[in-house]
Amino acid sequence: LLVFACRCSSVDAPTLGNMLAQRVLPVVAALSVAMLSSSVHGFYLPGVIPTTYYPGDDVEVKMNSVTSVETHIPFEYYKYPVCEPEKIETAAENLGELLTGSRIYNSPYEIKMGQTETCKVLCKTDMDIGEAHLLLHSIRAQYSFNWIIDNLPVAASVNSQGSEYVFYEHGYFIGGYFVTETTDLENSKKTDDASIVSYFVNNHVKIIIKTHQPLAGDAGRRIVGVEVVPASIKHTVEGDLPEYLPAEACEFDDEQMGAEPMTIPSFFYDAKTKELSDPDHIAEIIYTYDVEFRDSDIKWASRWDVYLSMGGRVDNDVHWFSIVNSVMIVFLLSGMVAIILLRTLRRDVLYYNRTPTEEEREEEREESGWKLIHAHVFRPPRQWPMLLSVFVGSGAQLFFMAVALLIFSAVGFLSPANRGSLMIACVAFFVMLSCAAGYGAAVTYKMFDGEQWQRTTVATAIGFPGFAFAIFFIVNTALWAVHSAGAVPFGSMFAIVAMWLGISLPLTFVGAYMGYKRDKIEPATAVVGVPAEIPPSQWYLSPFVTILVGGVLPFGVVFVELFFILSSLWLHQFYYVFG
Repeated sequence: LLVFACRCSSVDAPTLGNMLAQRVLPVVAALSVAMLSSSVHGFYLPGVIPTTYYPGDDVEVKMNSVTSVETHIPFEYYKYPVCEPEKIETAAENLGELLTGSRIYNSPYEIKMGQTETCKVLCKTDMDIGEAHLLLHSIRAQYSFNWIIDNLPVAASVNSQGSEYVFYEHGYFIGGYFVTETTDLENSKKTDDASIVSYFVNNHVKIIIKTHQPLAGDAGRRIVGVEVVPASIKHTVEGDLPEYLPAEACEFDDEQMGAEPMTIPSFFYDAKTKELSDPDHIAEIIYTYDVEFRDSDIKWASRWDVYLSMGGRVDNDVHWFSIVNSVMIVFLLSGMVAIILLRTLRRDVLYYNRTPTEEEREEEREESGWKLIHAHVFRPPRQWPMLLSVFVGSGAQLFFMAVALLIFSAVGFLSPANRGSLMIACVAFFVMLSCAAGYGAAVTYKMFDGEQWQRTTVATAIGFPGFAFAIFFIVNTALWAVHSAGAVPFGSMFAIVAMWLGISLPLTFVGAYMGYKRDKIEPATAVVGVPAEIPPSQWYLSPFVTILVGGVLPFGVVFVELFFILSSLWLHQFYYVFG
């Protein structure tokens, strides 16, 4: 600074200003940032704050809806013949959890941090005919129990057939069934009822909790993984239930079967057509569990990796290979289109750019080639201009909603640890971006010189949202009919309708008002003359063929990632690439 002051004494004012801007201001800015950095603190995203457990602390086990990979009709956990706590309490549910079919309850499982349990008895249930039908039907449909421990879904390891590779499934299967020796399981898609000898129920679980020590020397630990190993073991207890059974009573083999599995005869599945001596007493099931704690090197921030990789089925490199493949196809298609356009337009461009002769100057040059249609490109549609405007507005709304969801997902605000956040964000963005739908529809309709702007605005506000809500209501009614947990309660449906009519509808009118107030968008080329007559086209230029051929190549760009997305939706997995 002293040298700088000496130099400043011999310079004029303009030069002094330049020196201040080049030398002093960057130093002052750097010092300011350094001073402010001392007061900056990190933060956790909402809903994902880590919990540190100390020895003896309670580890709560929650029960989520019972789901299947064969059907998307979830059921509530306590509709099954399972152990119930003294008081069933519903965990705090948001609108997103209700829309995705999550019904979370407390459980009777008692787990203490660091305390190992062996063959602890949970309860004994007495199953009636109605519960037996639901249980055996769920076993046939491969339903799974889904638990939540420390806001982390419980996973079960599954060995891939023909290899030693292990991947993870959400939850664990309720049970399975034994078939006759003559049943061909490899070639049959669905097992016949006559081939089933009996069903077995997984009434014992080994809970493996993986923990990580965040601070050396501190007894506190964080849960970084939860795995369950289910087994079917028939327990026989006379008199009152003890708190623990002998350790050998809960031993099972590699097939997760005890010395005698907990089985139910197959005729109970068709018990409605048979006479039962006591339909209120089908079978008794004794539930037991083990608890084991294991140290893990996985840090708390990485504990969701096994779920984000679709349970370990697919390597993340596959996604990047798919993206690179899509980009290459896009470049290839763009190059092909560019070459076709250049070869088609090159002759016309050379013809129009050449120096005309004296005879051509005296006579009006006739238009040919692509210039024959340049005055008809932006001609308004003769049929349904309002419908096209509504589609443009709704498309703009969905596009900006998708962009907003991708941005918030990539930065981590829509973490899967915060259940229901993605669905809440989807509904919120769709409602808030209704102004974009009204604006897009109004601008497009004004460009078409439309006059019925009130109808256009109302059609935009209730067209696509009304269609989506009608489908949602029909599906929800079907779920209500089968008493599924996926049925949205009436209060939540009323909240959705209130957001639609109270927020989305006014915002659509606001956007439409802004769109009609702005100047009309003038096309790049003026529309003149009468509509040109379209000559008959060949069969290969028909709309069906052009739509089919034109859609094959774009589908080739997205089909790999589309496969992963649909698989994630159907298998209740998380679709993850980055973020």
